[in-house]
Amino acid sequence: MKKIISLFIFGSVLFGVLCISVMTIVGNDDLLVETTKEDDRVMIEAYYHSNGTAAVKADGYHAIQYTYDDKGRKISDIYCGIDMQPVEISYGYCGFKREYDNRGRVIKIIYFDHDDNIVDNSKGYAEIRRSYDDDQNTRTDMYYSANGVQARAVSGEYGIMKQYDEKGNSVEERCLDKNGNFANNFEGRGITKKEYDAEGVLVREMYYTATGIPVSMGRMNYGKEYRDGKTFYLDKNGKRLIRFDNFFNAHQEVVFLAGIAFIIIALFAKERTKIIMIAAYLFFVCIMTLWYRGNAASGARLEVFWSYRQIFVNDDIRREIVNNIWLFIPLGALVYDRCAGRKVLLVPIITSAIIEILQYIMHIGYTEIDDIISNAIGGIIGYCLMDYIQSSAIINKISPPRLNKSN
Repeated sequence: MKKIISLFIFGSVLFGVLCISVMTIVGNDDLLVETTKEDDRVMIEAYYHSNGTAAVKADGYHAIQYTYDDKGRKISDIYCGIDMQPVEISYGYCGFKREYDNRGRVIKIIYFDHDDNIVDNSKGYAEIRRSYDDDQNTRTDMYYSANGVQARAVSGEYGIMKQYDEKGNSVEERCLDKNGNFANNFEGRGITKKEYDAEGVLVREMYYTATGIPVSMGRMNYGKEYRDGKTFYLDKNGKRLIRFDNFFNAHQEVVFLAGIAFIIIALFAKERTKIIMIAAYLFFVCIMTLWYRGNAASGARLEVFWSYRQIFVNDDIRREIVNNIWLFIPLGALVYDRCAGRKVLLVPIITSAIIEILQYIMHIGYTEIDDIISNAIGGIIGYCLMDYIQSSAIINKISPPRLNKSN
């Protein structure tokens, strides 16, 4: 009976992973926007999936409540969850307010929390003070803290100057120091040049120092290209880099096929080959999780299962969960003959924990408990699949017997 229950639980988990994997391969559906106007001062913009269910955007909100003044100018944006209550989004605030000059231009943006108190956002500032140069078609934003003093963003600049084209697109952004002079931020980037398509959608950005020299944001990434909801990294000449993550972004189904292929190979590999495969695969995991990450602000999200609660309403989070699970399935299969019972849990958990800590220390990502959970699930699935296949009568006839774990 105990074996049947265990098999049922494993089958349910595997079925669930396969279902959300198929959802991820098929792709994201286009979110529908439903706009309702409560009165002349308040309008709500909510997002839904094509089947009518409520959707949560990647930043963590379902709807935005806009408030207008008597001149029809937007004075505040409040982010709301599915329950339509204010929710803190991934940037560390619940909304922001605008102030205007006598020409109707925004001159100040203030971020606030659930209680309408001014708050420093995750980028390092609570207030933006804006000025304009009509002759140069530029706009300058300088950052200030909740205490009203000049603030340095976590990326290193005290402000940015944007230049616009005739269509109103921001085609160049320059980092500024405390005195408003051109400077490099902590990443070494001083200028970001952007390109747009005919519809005004950003399709490419390239990075340069304050003096105009191409600069890498890490791992030879000199720019990004955005196509069909996917991100591709570029070299200094603006060409797509030949990298694993570029390939996987364009062909995500390969992630799942590769996981299956590794399990099949592990079935018939000899002991020495498996050791080499384990070392090679751990190296591959490090490349994907550490090397192919640009420098960024680090942090920690220690709330358990926060991402899993959004797995059916947030396509980006679902993709991340699926990738984290499938990334460790081959590892669980490869260590099958080397770990007994519950000890198999230690391999993905310890490996994942080390990666998460390194990402935090190296400022290349957030340390998340959910990532460790997803990696552990992947390792367990790989292990259990190997155990089931090795135990089947057919495989026993064609594959070499596994090692005796009691030895």
